[in-house]
Amino acid sequence: MSQSKKKPVQGLEFNGEGHFIAESAVIDGNVSLSSHVSIWFNATVSGLDETVSVGKGNQIESGATLEAVQGHSLRLNDYVMVGENAHLMGCHVGEGCLIGRECVIAPGAVVGKYSMIAAQSHIPADMVIPDYALVMGQPAVVEEVLTQAQIKTVEQDVLQAQDVMMGLFKSLGKHS
Repeated sequence: MSQSKKKPVQGLEFNGEGHFIAESAVIDGNVSLSSHVSIWFNATVSGLDETVSVGKGNQIESGATLEAVQGHSLRLNDYVMVGENAHLMGCHVGEGCLIGRECVIAPGAVVGKYSMIAAQSHIPADMVIPDYALVMGQPAVVEEVLTQAQIKTVEQDVLQAQDVMMGLFKSLGKHS
């Protein structure tokens, strides 16, 4: 379902085109969505306390929660994939990151670009993850920083995933 089939949300701003928002998704408050963002079933995006900014080409999977919390806006740069039932609170996630299912990212955390956060990891408040890091655990630790060859593969995978999403948007009639 597109946003146009849902009730209008006060404070929701669309920047660009090609959005997919499932009918069961909940968007509340001061939220900005760039082009080609998909928000899947039962996901929640809440900008009631601060702003939520979602960059282009992001995929927010089913049951995920993105929320700005008092004193901490939430920002996802471009081409981020947030896994099922992940919970992100007042954090900043860099371009091309993969956030595994059921992860928790606490307020003030910063995830560097093209980092991969393993499923069920818990990133504590104010933790700073470097670019190109592989992170896992409860609490999360940086297991390794990717090699140049791995970085190239990740960047190519992100572009390939974006091509797949663009194909989906075209098939849904969401791209001009």
